[in-house]
Amino acid sequence: MYTNCIVPLDGSDFARAAVPIAAAYAKTMGMQLQVIGIARNDGELAWMYDHVHASAGDASDVDVLVDPDPVETLLQLAAEPGGKKSKRKEKKY
Repeated sequence: MYTNCIVPLDGSDFARAAVPIAAAYAKTMGMQLQVIGIARNDGELAWMYDHVHASAGDASDVDVLVDPDPVETLLQLAAEPGGKKSKRKEKKY
């Protein structure tokens, strides 16, 4: 059984629209909603932080990471028990 519903935000309106749908799904399934943003570099960090926090709604678990390979980071997040990262080195804000 899954315990987390991970919603990655990339800055698009399409991704932002997924947050309330994922929140309803997570609530129905008894899962925790985890909203994530991944900036590719420090130059994108402030914008990504603002975007993710403005889009997260009522999510209590909101993370912004810095990694030049967002896809690999998301795949690793999905593979981790509970969706939490271990072993990779990212800046978390």
